[in-house]
Amino acid sequence: MNQDPTVEVEASNDIEETKPAFDVVVIYDDTSAARRAMKFFSELVREFGDEFEFHRELWRFDWLESPKIRAAAVLESSVADLLIVSAQCDADLPAPVKDWLNRCIAEKTPGSAGLVAMLESQRSWNDMRCRTRQFLQSAANRGGLDFFLHEVDLPGVMPELTSKDVQERANTISVVLEGILQRNKPSHRWGGNE
Repeated sequence: MNQDPTVEVEASNDIEETKPAFDVVVIYDDTSAARRAMKFFSELVREFGDEFEFHRELWRFDWLESPKIRAAAVLESSVADLLIVSAQCDADLPAPVKDWLNRCIAEKTPGSAGLVAMLESQRSWNDMRCRTRQFLQSAANRGGLDFFLHEVDLPGVMPELTSKDVQERANTISVVLEGILQRNKPSHRWGGNE
C-alpha cells in the first residue's frame, strides 16, 4: 500500500523541535552575590538560549538553615546541570551550605554537571588561603563535577568604586563563561554528541 507523501510532510511539520532543558541552581549569600550570579546566568541564556531551554532556582544561604528547605534545595540541585555558589570568600561557608553541597553531590553522576564558584574578597587573594574556594573545589573533585572558578577582589571601601570599576568587574564574569564555552562537553546533558 502506497502512502501519500504530502501526509508525511504535513506530519513532520507538526512535530515541534524541543530544546533540551538546562537546569541551573544558584546558591548565594547576599544581594550583591545574587546579582553577580544572575548576570552570569543571563549571559548563559544569551549565549545558549537557541540551544537550551534554561531553568533556574535561587536559594539564599540562610534559607538552607531549615532542614526542610535544605532538603528541597538538595532535590533541585541533584538534577541540575550547573550549580553556582556565589559568596564572600573572607568567611567560611555556613554548615548548612556545606551540608547541602555534600548531599547534592552524593546524588550526582560524575561528569553530569558543573560547579561554578563565584567568590569575592576584600583581601588580596595572595594574602589568604580561601577555605570556601578549597571546600568547593574539593567537593567538585569528590563528585566528579567540572569546576569553574571566578574570583573578584573587592576594594576595602565600596563607595569609592567608579562606574568604570563596576563595569570592568562585571565583564570579568565572561572569563568564566568562556571557560564553559571552550571546554569539551562531557555528556549529552551539556549538549555534546553521544
